[in-house]
Amino acid sequence: MKKNKIDDVKDSVKDSSKVKKIVFYGIEIIFVGLIIFSGFKLFTWLNNRNKSQEITNSFKDAVIVNEGVDDSHPNEKYKVDFEVLKSKNKDIIAWIKVDGTKIEYPIVKAKNNEYYLKHSFDKSPNIFGWIFANYVNKFDGTDKNITIFGHGMVDGSMFGTLKDTLKGDWQKDKHYIILATENGNSLYETFSTYRVHDEAYFYTDNFKNSDEFKNFIKTIKERSNYDYKVDVDENDQILTLSTCDTDDRYRLILHAKKIKENVG
Repeated sequence: MKKNKIDDVKDSVKDSSKVKKIVFYGIEIIFVGLIIFSGFKLFTWLNNRNKSQEITNSFKDAVIVNEGVDDSHPNEKYKVDFEVLKSKNKDIIAWIKVDGTKIEYPIVKAKNNEYYLKHSFDKSPNIFGWIFANYVNKFDGTDKNITIFGHGMVDGSMFGTLKDTLKGDWQKDKHYIILATENGNSLYETFSTYRVHDEAYFYTDNFKNSDEFKNFIKTIKERSNYDYKVDVDENDQILTLSTCDTDDRYRLILHAKKIKENVG
């Protein structure tokens, strides 16, 4: 028996209704999947943050801060027990405190610049990573440019507050960095801060001669978004801090020069 036009219309409506239901259920499944995925990512982030904070808090016994001494006397200001830190991780190489930020961490150094991007101080997998030094730096007093890396976390941990160094309120005052090692504490003064496309130039560590180093200094000073009026020449030693910007195509950079070494 042949179908009439009314039956054809009814079949077409049924088919259309089925398609709509399939599309609706498909969208619903995708939406639920996104919620589950986002929930998992949030749980992972919170769990990693808590573990990272626990590790940070565990260093209090290894670092004594003399609040009665200003940062210009680094050896008196900070006493770091590197033996205690080494008992937790033999990769420990230094301790850093950046004036005007929340940056105050032990620094590790691996055999490459990738490991501590995804591992915490205790070497457990962690998306917060840890603060680490360029693996080629020697920390024996001969480095012309020591580079320290860290993730710029949105909660302000690790190098999350390095972004504050680009703000006018931060830049109107002089800011110093204490870098403590087993050989003593050194004081650095900030002279350049800027945002730059992701590249390797800013952590150059090997210079053929003094002219090449002078060109390096000239370039990184000209990049600064603020004139700190700090003289830097080929005889100086540089400390570079680097973190990711909110846009992964860029990095936030701070350069400081050593002004005091192993002084009390």
